[in-house]
Amino acid sequence: MVGSAHYPHKFRYANEITVRTDHGILVITSEGEFGAFNDAYSEPRGRNRAGDETRGIRWSRVLKNYTGIIINPHLEMKAQRTGETGIPLPVPESEWYYTWVVASGCLWNTSIIEDVIPTLLPTRP
Repeated sequence: MVGSAHYPHKFRYANEITVRTDHGILVITSEGEFGAFNDAYSEPRGRNRAGDETRGIRWSRVLKNYTGIIINPHLEMKAQRTGETGIPLPVPESEWYYTWVVASGCLWNTSIIEDVIPTLLPTRP
């Protein structure tokens, strides 16, 4: 189960989703693939409180090329850095990814789904 080490009390359900072999999902599994995606699809979005230029994804462009996206494993170094106070802060050039706290994804073209098997996960004390 993805993310159980960080949030063991939050996950009650898991769905096994089977997709067609010609699914067209963008699957990102490494920092290099993440960087290439960010370079290709991000755009400037302004400056954060620290004055760093931030970037966000132009999802309408991604929609034209892919049926979904999966980023697995979670690339924590791309999501956050430790500030001077020791508090985690977003990485400015990939600030959009900061809210993705576990490996995850999104399918926007559900016609690629062949089957969904829902599972209730065991409860933990």
